[in-house]
Amino acid sequence: MNNKAMAKVVERGSGNVLFECPMAQMEEAYAYAVNMEEMEIEVDIQTPSLPESLAMELGADQEDLMGLNGELNHEMQEHPVEGSCCFRESEQ
Repeated sequence: MNNKAMAKVVERGSGNVLFECPMAQMEEAYAYAVNMEEMEIEVDIQTPSLPESLAMELGADQEDLMGLNGELNHEMQEHPVEGSCCFRESEQ
């Protein structure tokens, strides 16, 4: 299993991965995304979060990453927004 951090260009409507490359070659993902958008294909660039990247470098497998993301989501839900040092409400 490849646990290296990868950047993915994903079609917005279907979620299909159209292009994938190592994070060190991120400019290739951006160039690919520009080409897709010029063809009017809406895409998103997905990259692993900092905790995910660290976990992958330390040898985490897919199950470990799912657990990590669950813990991070739980922590964010339990953390109060009002007066928070971590979360700020949008100024829109």
